[in-house]
Amino acid sequence: MRNGSVVDLKISTGKISALVAGSEMYEVSISVRALEENLWKSILSECAGKVASLVELLQGRLSSAVMEVVTRHGSGLFPVPKQIDFRCSCPDSASMCKHVAATLYGVGARFDHQPDLLFLLRHVDAQELILQAGSVPVADAQTALSQHQQLDTADLSALFGIELDEPPVAAPRPSLVPKDSALTPKRAGTVKRSPGVKTAKPKFARAPLVSAEKKVATLRPTRTKIVNASELIARGVPRHMLQSWLVSGILLRTEERGVYRATRQTEGRIEDYLVQRQGVGTRQAK
Repeated sequence: MRNGSVVDLKISTGKISALVAGSEMYEVSISVRALEENLWKSILSECAGKVASLVELLQGRLSSAVMEVVTRHGSGLFPVPKQIDFRCSCPDSASMCKHVAATLYGVGARFDHQPDLLFLLRHVDAQELILQAGSVPVADAQTALSQHQQLDTADLSALFGIELDEPPVAAPRPSLVPKDSALTPKRAGTVKRSPGVKTAKPKFARAPLVSAEKKVATLRPTRTKIVNASELIARGVPRHMLQSWLVSGILLRTEERGVYRATRQTEGRIEDYLVQRQGVGTRQAK
């Protein structure tokens, strides 16, 4: 974890526990209340038909529509402050000391790689989201999985994080035609040319010449636009939307924290979000 201060981090149902190294080793415990049943049903209803598979969910490759529902403030999976209880064994009297902050940073990093842990933390089953989103009845889930939803090699590799060999290719069938010299066609004799007759040489079309400038332009790499989290927040984009866009591929991470690479969809998605948010604010004002 960050600066190596979080030595151990465990996320379970409704609880986060960690060992954080400071002047000595401190124990951090974070309790999170269960998600209200009506909110979970609302999330299931809104995400119906929008999640393709469990592999997609576990890899965090969810659509932006699903991520907006899951990360929505107050009605998504992320708890609000009153639903969280922080405890640390350090002598600091503050409710959120630096050891708790380091633990929360580690939790965010863990969610980036294992988004299913967020469901575990809020006492809900991610499989319910898959069944609801795919419109698969619970009673028929096992039959559907075995008959119509078998994972191929690529999906298994992605799910377990290991490289699996491709399925063996069947050996080619032996030829039914016997290798008999009598059935082998004889080589045609060489055609003799008549004296004084010239054979026309085939003409080959020349490839069009490409200028050196065009070659350089072709080899020159395309510049990637860089955006900062602070710039996006200043434009009105909240942090939870940045996390949503990172998971869905609208923004790409770099080695530097808070600095992202933009994609072709980035600017358009930002503008759409700001317009939508402005429309919601206008309606609330009325």
